[in-house]
Amino acid sequence: MCRWTADDATDYLVRVSGIARSKAELDVRRIITFPGQAVAPEYGHLKLVMLRRLAQSAIGNLKLYCIVTFTIKEMKISVGISFT
Repeated sequence: MCRWTADDATDYLVRVSGIARSKAELDVRRIITFPGQAVAPEYGHLKLVMLRRLAQSAIGNLKLYCIVTFTIKEMKISVGISFT
């Protein structure tokens, strides 16, 4: 198991991504405080890719696009099909 301190994570983030140290410190603090936020966007992306592949295999090789709109009360996901 990896035992990094917040400083280790900040140093790594600055070194690998090249973002400013102050931004890296904020990101590390946010991820330590709310760890689910770090994986939630990637999980959502993977889920949408999986759904797209399922739809493509079911209806053929059509162009699919995804529109995600956010409101305060809910998140709406629309999948459109283009026949071009």
